[in-house]
Amino acid sequence: MHQYKLNILVIFLFTSFFIKASEKHDLNIFFEFPVKNSYEIEFINNVKSIKSQDIKEYLDSQNWVETYFYKKFLLGDSYLVIKQYQPISKWNNSFFINEDGKKFLIDKSVKLPNIDCDESKLNDGLILLRLLRPVINKASKKITLISFEYGEGWLITLEDSYQKIRFSEKFTGDKISDFEILYTYLLENNKNPSIIDMRNKSGAALRYDKK
Repeated sequence: MHQYKLNILVIFLFTSFFIKASEKHDLNIFFEFPVKNSYEIEFINNVKSIKSQDIKEYLDSQNWVETYFYKKFLLGDSYLVIKQYQPISKWNNSFFINEDGKKFLIDKSVKLPNIDCDESKLNDGLILLRLLRPVINKASKKITLISFEYGEGWLITLEDSYQKIRFSEKFTGDKISDFEILYTYLLENNKNPSIIDMRNKSGAALRYDKK
């Protein structure tokens, strides 16, 4: 576990909260990243009623906490520093997923791409998200859904729901590179196909539908 030093005079880097944890002690909480998810707010509210000797056990039960440091002084305040896992997507609208594929508690109100697939395909879905998102973002578009269906492969749906991108189940690095080149060409030439199908071994198939 990463140890944060208590003499952090750089606490301005953290989102901080001061709460009355009990009548016996005050608890100062510092988050490494801004607090914005419902489970973080719930934690702040719930920890008020947790006895100081039970706080570590409570923290260990929070799967969104990557690391923490907790120190209780006999006389004076207690300090808690929390580093949260940062989600890059949802998985089946049931969990958050971070860059390393770690699954943890979800805040369903947060807008992030959803990867809809079996757990065995989750890593491939994350690879598609990491590789395609920078290219698609250049067109001021966002991925909202990456879904997998056996026999059909991968379907990537963009924010406007008009443009969809298809990859085969076992896509390759060469296919991703081909897509990057094609998408850059389409963007530079103001072309906006409704479907970009990369499953064909000989190239890509484009379809233009009316919006």
